Amino acid sequence: MPLTWTTEAPPPRDGHTGRPAWSREDAWSYLLALGGVAAAIALSRLTWPYFDRTPFVLLFGAAFVASRWCTETASVLSIFLGAVGAGLMAPPGAPPAFDTPALLTFVGASLVMNRFVVGRNRTEAALRESEGQFRAAWDNAAFGAALLTPTGLIARINPAMERTLGYPSAAWAGVPFSYFCPSADPSEERARFTALMEGAEEWSQREQVFRRADGASIWCRVTISAIGAGAERGGTTGALMVLEDVTERRQAEEALRASEDHYRRIFHASPEAMWVHEPETGRFLAVNRTAVARYGYTQTEFLALSIHDLYLQEDWADVDRHAANDSGERTAWRHRAKDGRLLDVEVESNPVPWGGRTARLTLITDVTERRALEERVRHSQKMDAVAQLAGGIAHDFNNLLTSIQGYSELLLAQMGPDKPMTADLHEIHTAAIRAAALTQQLLAFSRRQRLDVTVIDVNAVVARLGQVMRRIIAEDIEIEVVPGVGHLQIKADGSQFEQMLMNLVVNARDAVRAPGGRIWIRTRREEFLGETPARLSFMRPGSYVVVEVEDNGCGMDTVTQARAFEPFFTTKETERGTGLGLALVYGIVQQCGGQIDVDSQPDRGSIFRVYLPWTNEPSRTEANPFGSVGLVGTESVLVVEDDALARVFVAQVLRRYGYRVREAAGPDEALGIAGQPEVPIDLVVTDVVMPRMSGLELGVTLQSQRTGRLPVLYMSGYSNEALTQRGMRTDFAALLHKPFSPTELLARVRRALDAN
Repeated sequence: MPLTWTTEAPPPRDGHTGRPAWSREDAWSYLLALGGVAAAIALSRLTWPYFDRTPFVLLFGAAFVASRWCTETASVLSIFLGAVGAGLMAPPGAPPAFDTPALLTFVGASLVMNRFVVGRNRTEAALRESEGQFRAAWDNAAFGAALLTPTGLIARINPAMERTLGYPSAAWAGVPFSYFCPSADPSEERARFTALMEGAEEWSQREQVFRRADGASIWCRVTISAIGAGAERGGTTGALMVLEDVTERRQAEEALRASEDHYRRIFHASPEAMWVHEPETGRFLAVNRTAVARYGYTQTEFLALSIHDLYLQEDWADVDRHAANDSGERTAWRHRAKDGRLLDVEVESNPVPWGGRTARLTLITDVTERRALEERVRHSQKMDAVAQLAGGIAHDFNNLLTSIQGYSELLLAQMGPDKPMTADLHEIHTAAIRAAALTQQLLAFSRRQRLDVTVIDVNAVVARLGQVMRRIIAEDIEIEVVPGVGHLQIKADGSQFEQMLMNLVVNARDAVRAPGGRIWIRTRREEFLGETPARLSFMRPGSYVVVEVEDNGCGMDTVTQARAFEPFFTTKETERGTGLGLALVYGIVQQCGGQIDVDSQPDRGSIFRVYLPWTNEPSRTEANPFGSVGLVGTESVLVVEDDALARVFVAQVLRRYGYRVREAAGPDEALGIAGQPEVPIDLVVTDVVMPRMSGLELGVTLQSQRTGRLPVLYMSGYSNEALTQRGMRTDFAALLHKPFSPTELLARVRRALDAN
């Protein structure tokens, strides 16, 4: 039966019995049946004389009407009442209207007719009910729907379909749905629909892009199901297509995928190591590329580990305790890489959702180089503090040694070799010289030693010292000198450079075990065009000459390396070293603007690399700055020195050689003497560093007060750096460095006077 639309509502049903519930319509049905019976009886009584079978006709018609329009019970009741009434209500003397066969035939025919008509009524009622339900579902469906013909053309759409794509109903009729789907292949869609109609599949579903009437494109999920009797009963009668707009969901999924891809890229591109792990077991769930590169494990190896495999075993308890009370704060730990390297790290962990559960996202910052740099800075600051102390002590010693060395030299000049005290004076003078050498070492360590800077050919010095060192080192220790290629020149104090190299070789000699001990001395040139390595972080980019001293001795652990350059620190026996050798090397290298690096491991030897700035200046030989001068004189000299011992020594030396000397204990006293016009002053000998006024300022003031040219000879036991800070040129000819001998003092005084 073809589908038709109806506006009639289906009759209500009793939920318990399944029969129609008693209603006003049922009452009218019974009244209508009784009225039909009464009418049939009345007509039979009036017309029987004229039509012998009239009761049959009338009652059959009444039964048909009752079965068509009344309920089943009412129609059956009307049949029996009509038959009985027609027989009972016949006029007296009339022939029987119904004989027995006729009555049975009538009742049977009526019942068959009633059953057929009632069944038809029920089918029509059920159809009307189904059509009503379908109509309500069709019109009120949230998703768009369309009925398709067996050939795949659109026969009808619901309102939701019209709202989804915006096309009016007239635009849909008779066209394939692929017309509204620009991404669909018509031939492919026809083949798929044909397979559906032929029963190859019950339904098909996919997501495609549809074009709206306003030109916009939307994503829809298309579900097509075959409808009809089925292939086994004559084939399908069409298909039902349901269209669900999934644009927002697709956009949300795309945004989610883009977000996940974005964060995945950030995760893997992060310059810091990152990983995700389970809080309960510590098992790794994901690691980024930086973590793989930093720790040396592959992705597969990482995912088979837990975070405990990276921590030191002694820290496991603290790690678990911290994880239980983790507040997301950054904490410091030590991790072990696959190759055994220890890394100083800072760890920050926070909870993140992961596959329906909570995991921990951990950021690991490698601070190994920063900690090493901080340690280097602390070590440098410590060394600077010690150097300042050593420099201050050395300055005071210079004043004392000036007097001791000078007086002993004067006494030796006065006494002959046969005098009993001559030997004792020689010992005093020798001790003073040794003390002066020790003071120079302290100044070298503190980078305050006076330097005679020249251009040095490193290969030439190393080759010359190699011969000397072979005589110093034991015969069963082999020394190999490997000079570098090219002109390896530096600007440094030659004696200090030689002393530095000798100390490194002696240190290597004490570390090797004879026989079989070997020492290598290598030189080369190395360029640092960009950033320098972390271990040489204080060096500027440029060209450097590298002097490398290597041995195959006992080596050093990390603790010993950290203190190797501290003054008076040594691992040798008391009688074998004072601990100043490497400290002196450190000071000389720093004073030359270079840096020293150590690479050592226990029982695997040590390598000391000294980096000194390379220069392309030509070397030159300087003449004697003093020349040939006399020592005696008769001029008037003003000696200004705040240290009493040094002042008295200078004054006595000058007086012994004929000079007239005035002494001043400070700038104020010197200005008072110079302010007396009657006091002659031919030369001022003054200390540079004094309270309230420097020697340089005093010299300028005295020269402005006196008419004519007044020469000034300056004395100082301070370093070049300290003098430069006070405005003094360190290559100034009128500068006399302490300690000095009487001969040097007299020569410099004579030269200053003669130049004037």
